[in-house]
Amino acid sequence: MIVFIGRIVNKTDRSLNLKMKRGEYGIYRGKEYSIILERYNRVTLRTYDKSALEEGFQIAGLMKNVYIKEVDKAELDDAYEYKPYAVYKGREFIIEGVNETDQTVILKSIDQNAVDELGFSSLGKYEFTVCVPINDLVVIEEKVEILGFRRN
Repeated sequence: MIVFIGRIVNKTDRSLNLKMKRGEYGIYRGKEYSIILERYNRVTLRTYDKSALEEGFQIAGLMKNVYIKEVDKAELDDAYEYKPYAVYKGREFIIEGVNETDQTVILKSIDQNAVDELGFSSLGKYEFTVCVPINDLVVIEEKVEILGFRRN
């Protein structure tokens, strides 16, 4: 099941916070955490919130501002993956990077037809990028259930 969520960016939204979520997340005790899938039905929760130390999280090795806690998958209330992408000139593209200062987005594609038409530059063999103003595209965050969780 695919759920489209909140942040859709268009030409009229000039106050955009371009920090979009990407990757796997889970809900644990009512809070959303980035998760790392481990073996044996375990997941590692990850946060930058120092107050998590009070909830049994530990400092993540040398990364003093990252806190982690390993839990059973069954302890999660939900799990999903955020997959942001951009629609530019009627086509969908991978978002490779964001420059908040310049309000631009780097798009990536392997579709030779699209890149020829839209002025992409070669990044390497079969990979192409283009930098476009945020006001020229729509950003969509797709939220897909993972680990067997289903929405009602």
